[in-house]
Amino acid sequence: MKKKRRLEKKKKKNSTLATDVVYRKEIAYKSYK
Repeated sequence: MKKKRRLEKKKKKNSTLATDVVYRKEIAYKSYK
């Protein structure tokens, strides 16, 4: 579990910007609809 969480953190840190952009786009799309 600890190892998995560590890997998740690393992956998240690497693609934080991309994920944030997608997340924001999704919210904007939902609020627009």
